[in-house]
Amino acid sequence: MLLAIILGLAFGAALTWPLSRRVVARVAGRFAPSPQGRRFVAVCALVFAAIALAPAIFLAVMSAGSLAGSLARRVAAAVGLEAAWGLVLALEIAGMTLLTLIVHVVFGAGLGALAARSLGSVERGSGAPRGAG
Repeated sequence: MLLAIILGLAFGAALTWPLSRRVVARVAGRFAPSPQGRRFVAVCALVFAAIALAPAIFLAVMSAGSLAGSLARRVAAAVGLEAAWGLVLALEIAGMTLLTLIVHVVFGAGLGALAARSLGSVERGSGAPRGAG
């Protein structure tokens, strides 16, 4: 079961990388007009993904011992692969890890875009009232 947890976490994190790059590129391209804003969106998404690793590991370990473990055995038996229930468990953990990380990446990219837009509007303003000179 430990091997299934490790493989599931590694596979889920590996699947998250290309998908999160696309999400961050779309959010940054649409909501952050400047290159600094796009970098800020990417950094926020990276920070939130790093923070999300702790809940992803917790969910993987807890679910492997409870619901997902019994579900993996049932799914493997239904498919006819009773001996490969660890592989089914690893796929379930990978899906859960992928979902957890992508949700946090999207949330981080959204907050980064919001912050980049608000910082961009502050940088563009000179502080003087319009028409004062």
